[in-house]
Amino acid sequence: MIQLRILSSEMGNLKFDQVKSKEDKLECNRRLKKCVKYHIFLLRVLRRVQKVFSPILLYHPVLLCLTMCFETYIITECLRDMRLMHLLIKSVLYVMSELLEFAIYCISAEFVAFEYQY
Repeated sequence: MIQLRILSSEMGNLKFDQVKSKEDKLECNRRLKKCVKYHIFLLRVLRRVQKVFSPILLYHPVLLCLTMCFETYIITECLRDMRLMHLLIKSVLYVMSELLEFAIYCISAEFVAFEYQY
């Protein structure tokens, strides 16, 4: 994400409208060419990372949903029999921690996606 910010900053520093000489134009073109090559490099890296991590990142929310279903079932069973209060508390805390983890996961992913757009 930092690399995308660096690239965005470098692109913002290109001032084609302020070119006064042929040397300035050549320098701007050289810097633009460097930015384009770096952008292509970043896209290749991002595709590789996406190819590797997509199955893993899909596995996590699916597994989380399954465990949440099981824990919810345990909670409903514990509510029927109050002798299992310790299990009820454990399951409720587990569900709350998993929801917090999932929220952090989603917020981080949204932040990265937002940064990538700009």
